[in-house]
Amino acid sequence: MRRTIDRRRAKAAASSLCGVLLVGTAATPAGAKGPSLPEGDGPTLSEPAPKVELDPTDFNPFTITDTEVSRMRSQLMSEQIQVGMIDRRAARLLAEAASDRSTARQDLRQRTDELAVLENTLGAAAIEGYLSDSASESVPLFGQYVESDATFADETATQLLERREEARQAVASATEALDRAERMHRIATARKRQAERSVEAALERQESFDELAAEQSQAAERADAEAAAASDDIELRSVAGTITVNAEIEHQIDRLIADARADGLDLAGGGYRTIEAQIALRISHCGGSSPAGVELPAEGATPEELAAHDAAVSAYQHYVIYEKPAGACSPPTATPGNSEHQLGLAIDFTLDGVILDRQSEGFTWLEDHAEDYGLFNLPSEAWHWSTDGT
Repeated sequence: MRRTIDRRRAKAAASSLCGVLLVGTAATPAGAKGPSLPEGDGPTLSEPAPKVELDPTDFNPFTITDTEVSRMRSQLMSEQIQVGMIDRRAARLLAEAASDRSTARQDLRQRTDELAVLENTLGAAAIEGYLSDSASESVPLFGQYVESDATFADETATQLLERREEARQAVASATEALDRAERMHRIATARKRQAERSVEAALERQESFDELAAEQSQAAERADAEAAAASDDIELRSVAGTITVNAEIEHQIDRLIADARADGLDLAGGGYRTIEAQIALRISHCGGSSPAGVELPAEGATPEELAAHDAAVSAYQHYVIYEKPAGACSPPTATPGNSEHQLGLAIDFTLDGVILDRQSEGFTWLEDHAEDYGLFNLPSEAWHWSTDGT
């Protein structure tokens, strides 16, 4: 049996329901899925943490070149810039995900409230009141003024049921949107933490590098001081702690050693020589300290015989050291005062501690690249490279 209620209460309930339905319909069409969220499995954050090609925390501070230290420093700066950008991007995406989640929650609450109003209205007696009232009166419903009679009541009930179904679908869509927003927020949170760890790791590498770089700087200063003490006439520098060269070519040799290492070749060698070292090499390479066939004076030799022996040896050594052609020595060795080594402008290169020959990888590399650093080969010596090829 249909219950009869006060007309004014029925009209008020119907009008209130119409207002909710009209607002809800205007805000979100039937079947809409709530707030728009990015597609895919989560916030886009595909940039990997940059790979450090040189290990800035594992090098020998006594043999590393200034060029390698500079490259590592630049590399670390680049890495920090990149991980900083990734971290900021992750923070922005996390903020967007949080905003989307908040919007999705609000939308779900709104859809749920709208559904609750419809459910309560359908459960109330507002429709019954219209069915029991045979008086013909125009009432506002769904934006129109219609006659209140039995036919109107039946049609209204059908529309309310349709509206309720639409509201249920809207709640379901809003729930899915919230689930998606929650998932994306979790992904964004995880990626923000990952970016923060990358930033922390980059800072730790920088700290370790700074300690080793400071040690390298001190070692280089000591090596330069030792090199400078070798000559009062020439300004000398130490490259990679092993090769002493003229300060004029310090930086180009430093780059040469660094670039060769980057290609997998650990070049080293001897650069500057003192005049004493050049004399010793001439004696060693050009005939020894005494002529063949000249024997030491016998015991009891006269002063004249001793003097004659000493004079012969002295003359021979003078010839060996200062007069014998460089090409007659093995290997060819310039006379004192005529070697680019004494000017710090030549290097006898070794590869992994072995003097270069023309089959050596080191020779092939220098043949291809040495001219870029201002060095030229002495054709008779695969290992000897100088600023003028002599």
